[in-house]
Amino acid sequence: MRIEPLLPTFGARVYDLDDVATLSPDELEFVRETLLEKHLLLFRGGDISLDEQLGLCRAMGALVDEKASGQSSWEFTSDAGFVRDGMGYVGGEHTGGFHSDYSYTATPLLGISMYATELVDPAPPTRFLSAVEAWSSLPDGLKARCEGLQVEQTTGTTGKQARRNPSTSNHRATHPVVFTHPVSGTKILFASDHQSRRIVGLPHDESLELLDQLGDHTARSATVYEHAWQLHDLVLWDNLAVRHARSNDGSYAGRRTLRRVAFCLDAWHESFDRWCEDNAKERAVPVGRTSL
Repeated sequence: MRIEPLLPTFGARVYDLDDVATLSPDELEFVRETLLEKHLLLFRGGDISLDEQLGLCRAMGALVDEKASGQSSWEFTSDAGFVRDGMGYVGGEHTGGFHSDYSYTATPLLGISMYATELVDPAPPTRFLSAVEAWSSLPDGLKARCEGLQVEQTTGTTGKQARRNPSTSNHRATHPVVFTHPVSGTKILFASDHQSRRIVGLPHDESLELLDQLGDHTARSATVYEHAWQLHDLVLWDNLAVRHARSNDGSYAGRRTLRRVAFCLDAWHESFDRWCEDNAKERAVPVGRTSL
């Protein structure tokens, strides 16, 4: 296998991968190490089954079952709105802010993979941003100010204005503003406009000011990779080091169906699994258990 950078700061395309199912232990370790270094990998053009996608992600971490609705579908469909197949959620026109999935839990996902099974052009792209670069490019004064601080992450915080309103979220967790990656040790800016509610321990106005500064810096300084999906693309990314966003600003009339498999740190698996079960109980839906 060989790799080619997608951007100078993060991301790489992986070539010479003929069959995911036949990867040797050394090749799987190469993929894992490259993911830790580049934070996002693109595999293009291969016909990859669900079992093969599960096997690749199983080598990256502990597979998680997100299907809290009890449905068997792994696929997401995005068109003029945002539809998560089998999950009972349909949104209107939506452009999601950059975020790391489940940052409002104590144990966020380590990584996510998406495989394009169906595309109707023009299909909405997915955008990615390096939270590692967001931290490394931060001015020294802001870095010093962030050290030792904790940020509360919640659902329902979808921009600067949202965090100025009272929170009605049932899901929240506290993490360091300067998050240390549990595998690579890389420093990450974990505060974002999309899910960060407040800086713990700071007065309200000071908390808002600091979060606004961090969000503005990230928007100005962090490189964005916009992925235009092709059929049978597999994108694998580090959910802690990279934030992602759905793009659908009304200019994409097509549709995409993406098969998603996610994984977490082995030590976090039990906690994340328990959170999924508790969330399902709150929503009064059966928990889907799948042999992974």
